[in-house]
Amino acid sequence: MKEKPVILITAGTEVFQKNRKRLFLYEEYALRIREIGGIPLMIADLDMPEEITALEQLADGLLLSGGGDVDPKWFGETDTQSGAVYDEKRDRMEIGLCRAFAAAKKPVLGICRGIQFLNVYLGGTLYQDLPTEHPSAAEHHQKPPYDVPVHSVTLVPARPLYQLLGKCELAVNSLHHQA
Repeated sequence: MKEKPVILITAGTEVFQKNRKRLFLYEEYALRIREIGGIPLMIADLDMPEEITALEQLADGLLLSGGGDVDPKWFGETDTQSGAVYDEKRDRMEIGLCRAFAAAKKPVLGICRGIQFLNVYLGGTLYQDLPTEHPSAAEHHQKPPYDVPVHSVTLVPARPLYQLLGKCELAVNSLHHQA
C-alpha cells in the first residue's frame, strides 16, 4: 500500500520557438501537493486510452490545472474569438482522464481552466469572452502580482466548499476571460 497519494497534475503546452512546444505548469501546484503529503506527477500530451488507463490506475487523484481556453466545440458552440488558439491534445487528454477518474470514483479537482473544463465535461457551457458576454465591475484580468485577491465570490451554503471553509464569501485572484 502506498504511503503517500500520487496526484496527477495536467499541464498545458506553449509554443516557444517556431514549431517547438514546451510543457507549462506553475510550480505552486506541485508545491501545494507536497505540502499536504502527496506526490505530484505532471502529465501532458496524452490522449491514448492505454496511457490514460495506466495513469488512472497509478494515481489516487487528479488535478486539472490552469491554462488556456477550452475549445467551444466541447460545449456545443462555434468559436466567436478570432485568433483564439486551443490545445486540442490537452482537451482530449482531460476528457479521457475525467472519464477514467469518474469511472474509478477517484477525486478530481479543477483550478482555473480546470474548473471550467470540469463544468464543460459535466455538460455545462462557458462564456467565451466574459467581458463582452457578461460585463461586470469585477476584475477578471488582473495584473501582477497574481497571488493578490482582486474580487470576491459568494459561496452557497450546504455546498462542499462552503462546508469546508465555513464562509459565505471568499476573496480570489482572477485571470481569465472564459467563465
